[in-house]
Amino acid sequence: MKKICILSLIILIIPLFLTGCYDSVSIENYYYVVAIGIDTSETANIKLSIQIATTSDSGSSSSSQSTESKVYSVDCDTINVGLNILNNYLSKQINLSHCSSVIFSEEIASKGVKEYINTLANNPEIRPTVNIIISSSKATDVFENITKSGVNFSSRYYEFLINSDVQTGYAVKSNFNKFFYSINHETETAIANYITVNDTLIQSDGMSLFKGDKFVTHLTPLETMSYLMVTNQLQETTISIQNPFDNNSSIDILIEKQKNSENKIKLINGKPFIITNVYVNGKIQNLPTFNGAESTDVINNELNNYLTNLIENYYYNIIKKYNLDIVELSDKLCSQFLTTKGFQNLNWNEIYKDSFYKVNVESTISTSLYTKE
Repeated sequence: MKKICILSLIILIIPLFLTGCYDSVSIENYYYVVAIGIDTSETANIKLSIQIATTSDSGSSSSSQSTESKVYSVDCDTINVGLNILNNYLSKQINLSHCSSVIFSEEIASKGVKEYINTLANNPEIRPTVNIIISSSKATDVFENITKSGVNFSSRYYEFLINSDVQTGYAVKSNFNKFFYSINHETETAIANYITVNDTLIQSDGMSLFKGDKFVTHLTPLETMSYLMVTNQLQETTISIQNPFDNNSSIDILIEKQKNSENKIKLINGKPFIITNVYVNGKIQNLPTFNGAESTDVINNELNNYLTNLIENYYYNIIKKYNLDIVELSDKLCSQFLTTKGFQNLNWNEIYKDSFYKVNVESTISTSLYTKE
């Protein structure tokens, strides 16, 4: 019986080692794409670019965790045609299973991205967690900037863009699945990360807003922070407010969510009335002197006013200027109707731009970092 058990165990283990050998061989046959770039083209519909992670030793295998990268571009009519051209040109087959980001230039995104997103959605190698990024410049400029930076490259290079919503509060999560659903759904507003590019720096610079599948504008980092607060996605961020005791200085405060924000909506004279309640904790980062609890209340009031004005300005821009319901307030109002048809008769897209709103911020300032005279 013992011999049978041992033999059975060996039989189970051997295929695992064989699988590993097979995988190591198959890796040699692929170029693993870390990022895809899509730009306008003067000679075709698009310029398709791919960034591939490679090792410094040209004879070794490709890996998404390697230290160098190469960029290949081709002018083509569709993504699939472009990939076929590159597959014919390169010495190894292209594999998209390690793709971290898809980068659209602002120029091409303003013309519409549905065709490209739907094409990628039909590719089984594309992961649902791929990050969607809109660049102020060409996607090729992003890749060129990375190549010239001199830093060790890997797919993790893009993580600072993907995770900066947690680190700074100035960016959003925009995965492929959510973006694909939004651009194919009439009542959804698609959002994506927005980056700016210069000669030496790629910087996360807020969030992109779409109408249908067309890019229309981007929100600033502070407006993006407001969006994250209103939608309960803000982890923490640091802001500077006017020092109420010294007009020539400011106070840095780390803010984090105290409890979930509340968004309420009702109709008043046929117009939507939005009430948003935001609750945050604040911790002083620099150390102004103070004179007891009264000073704490003054600083807390300054913080409340700052955040209230910030969120009100954010609402003004998305409602009055862009008429975009990125907080999905229509869903809250729709739930108050007995039938979907009753809500549709409101003509939400028309009345939304006439919305008015009230923002209430409740903050609690930590006194643990104060120094007392």
